[in-house]
Amino acid sequence: MTSGRLTTAALVAIGLMLGSAFSAAQNQITLGGSAQSVTFQGSTGSSTTENVALGKCTSSTCVVGGSAWGQGTLSSSGSYSITSAVNSLTVTLVNMASGLWTFTQSSTINFAYGPSGSLLSGTLDLSNLSQTPGTTAAVAYAALTVTGGSLASLIGTAGVMDVLIKFNTKTNLESLLGTNNSIKGKVSSGALTAAPEPSSILLLGSGLFAAGSMLRFKAKHRSTR
Repeated sequence: MTSGRLTTAALVAIGLMLGSAFSAAQNQITLGGSAQSVTFQGSTGSSTTENVALGKCTSSTCVVGGSAWGQGTLSSSGSYSITSAVNSLTVTLVNMASGLWTFTQSSTINFAYGPSGSLLSGTLDLSNLSQTPGTTAAVAYAALTVTGGSLASLIGTAGVMDVLIKFNTKTNLESLLGTNNSIKGKVSSGALTAAPEPSSILLLGSGLFAAGSMLRFKAKHRSTR
């Protein structure tokens, strides 16, 4: 009886969590390709870090953007832009085998969707970049702090974003380390969704705990036979 209750609790919790994730995937803002390039620049002075320029740069700012559209409850359309200060963003290699990098930003990166961010605006905190060695693409991950826009109430105070950057060649980013070489790519696609609610994460944790308890119960039960 106890085992059955644990199994049911685990399945219900995990099912609700998956349902929440599916719903979030249906309610998202899709980012289209960019006309501007994202540039990764190596330096002879560093064997672990590269500079990153997000888009076309002037003397003070860099801007990358394109068209975007919302789905589900976020149904909308317009253009998006990501604006950062020149020389304010770097990536540092964490794991060469897996192609994992971490971002460091020294100033605010602004996100706007719709004219002047009328649909959604906020600030981005870039976290990780992943490029599978020998491929022509890398994925950047960021957290969005929402500051305004007509869709703000539907997203909430925070969102999560992933952006696919495609290069023209299969050059590994780590090959730029310790050199003055650079590689350019363009945003191919991206997605912005509401950040998972703490209650959903807690629910998944409860389900996994219940599943673990069930397995321990069964193992103990078998060992006493």
